[in-house]
Amino acid sequence: MRKALTTAALVIATASVVSGSYARNNDDEPMTFSWTAQEICLVGHPGTFTPGGDMTDFFAQIPAWGAGMITFHPAASTARDKGNWMFFLPLSFLTQPPGTPQNAFPARTSVGECTLTYQPGDGLSFTLKAPRIGCSATDTSGPNQGVKTTFTNGPETRGQFAADMQSFVAHHNELGSQDKFVIETGSDTNGGQFERICMRAIQGVRLPSNKR
Repeated sequence: MRKALTTAALVIATASVVSGSYARNNDDEPMTFSWTAQEICLVGHPGTFTPGGDMTDFFAQIPAWGAGMITFHPAASTARDKGNWMFFLPLSFLTQPPGTPQNAFPARTSVGECTLTYQPGDGLSFTLKAPRIGCSATDTSGPNQGVKTTFTNGPETRGQFAADMQSFVAHHNELGSQDKFVIETGSDTNGGQFERICMRAIQGVRLPSNKR
């Protein structure tokens, strides 16, 4: 269980250029945003969670904070994202006497990149979908430093641009159709496997382009 809970978490947010005055005036030019995000996940062994959100085994609740940049390429319907994350593992017991290192590292960091697709919605709304092969992150601290984790079956991210296209807000939760939760699966290069249910909120601010 500990190996499953020590892997990196990567979450990514993006947005799509939609029809309207902005798209007509800017000819699908790339846009880059700086983003921050807050996340909380329930994490357990494979088979821990039911589609209705119940549990069959012990699980951990892991909060995380992320920051990064994302560049949208509207003409290709893709967005390239890179983010850094810090997440916190709950520990309820000590394996060594107090005052000595526990080799537990409750604070961890990771970095990852992913190419996503997006779909424009009504007005300035958007929907983001992760690729079928999933998105990956690599631990950059702790005992699993250098270990890569890949998440598949991720939920859609939904968001909204501001009217001036200079910022966006987005979120995802893993409650899918018919009130059934989308359960992500994770696997790492050490052989660890786990699943999780997450909620995430993202805020993005557009960066000046070279033409400005």
